[in-house]
Order: sequence, then structure tokens, then C-alpha cells
Amino acid sequence: CMRCDKSNAVLRFLKEMQRNGHDVVYPVKEHIILSLLKSCAKLRDKEMGFEIHEYTVQTKLSGNLFIGTAIVDMYAKCGATEQAREVFNSLPVRNVVSWNALIGGYSQHDQGKFALDCYVEMRNQVILPDGITFSCTLKACASIKDVDKGRDIHADVLKIGIFETNQFVGNALVDMYSKCGLREEAHKVFNKLPSRDIVSWNALIAGYAENGKFEEVLNQFYQTKDPWLTIVLHKSVLG
Repeated sequence: CMRCDKSNAVLRFLKEMQRNGHDVVYPVKEHIILSLLKSCAKLRDKEMGFEIHEYTVQTKLSGNLFIGTAIVDMYAKCGATEQAREVFNSLPVRNVVSWNALIGGYSQHDQGKFALDCYVEMRNQVILPDGITFSCTLKACASIKDVDKGRDIHADVLKIGIFETNQFVGNALVDMYSKCGLREEAHKVFNKLPSRDIVSWNALIAGYAENGKFEEVLNQFYQTKDPWLTIVLHKSVLG
């Protein structure tokens, strides 16, 4: 694809600079490195990401918070969570974006306990979580069925006041309670959502379906008022 070709071309340029000893004379600008790392993360190209990481170490760019965080994100999205943690630990400063990169990687690759441990560590360092933090940690709770931690995070969501303004967090709460088998709790959160979309409905209905409550699935299905939403739900739930 065009993105792959562009990324590979820039990487070849970096290697050529290294061979010619021009790292210091002609340093590659930060935004180019960030763009490359982002491409590697999207393409799940760990090999290229490692090459770029090595380049940033040699040119002392890895200590830059933005680049360091991008490296963590790249490794995390490529499933190399141990390497992501190593880079994270080496960062001189960490912010919510750095933590989100690591937590998101653990959550995405079925390492829910590690994601939740990071959340606790982050809160102990008095770093305020955002919508991405909550969405990822709630996903982790759902994956390992840790409803106690899910309730704690729910309390944090309400305390910070993000429930009313972030659709993704509200949907993640419905999904977490549904997957933990707490259908009533899921329904309570669902009813309090400021707005509902296809993800909200799917999270609620899937929870009933997974627990064998097929009559309730149909009841929820027929409560939808939006014709387009009804069609989508019909395809996703009833087949």
C-alpha cells in the first residue's frame, strides 16, 4: 500500500544516514519519526518499529516524551507488551498518554490483569485518567470478569464526571457489566446513557444473549425506535 511504501522509503533513508555517519549532522525531525512509528503501529510492523526505535536510541531521541510514548504505543499495538513496558519504564516523564498506550496494549492483547495493575499504579501517581484510560480498563475488566475492579472504575468515572460527556466510556460500562453477567447493572447504566448508538445496544443485547436470555434479547430488540438501528441490530443479533 502507499503508506507501506512511504514508510519503507523513509526507513531506507534513515539507514543510509546511519551508514554515512550523518545522524548528528542531519538529524531526522521529530514529526517524521512520530509519523513512522504511527505507521508501524497501524501496520503492526514490529520489525520496522524496532529499527526506528534503535535509530532513536542512537540519536538520543528516545528520551523525548512524545517519541518515547509513540514507541510504547507501537510495541503495545504490535503485541510486544514486554518491550512496551521496558520502554515505558525508561521514560523520564510519563503522562496520561504514555499510560494509555501501555494499558491499551495490555487490554487489546488479553492481558487484563496487567492493564488493571497499571491503572492502580497510575492512580497512585495522581495522574488523572481520561476517556481512553477508562475504556481500556473497563475492557480489561470485562475480559477477565473482574466486576469488583469494574465497579471501582465505575465509581472513578462518576467522580471525575466523564460519564455524561463520553459515549465510549458509557458503552464500555454497559459492555463490562454485560460480560460479567450483571444484566441488571448493565441495564441501569444503559438507561442512564445521555445517548445510545449501535454499540450501546449491541453491548446490552449481547449480554442477554451470552447468558441465554433470548426472550429478553427480543424484548430489547423490539424496543428500538430507529428503523436503521433496527435493521443493523437484526443483522448483528438475529442473523
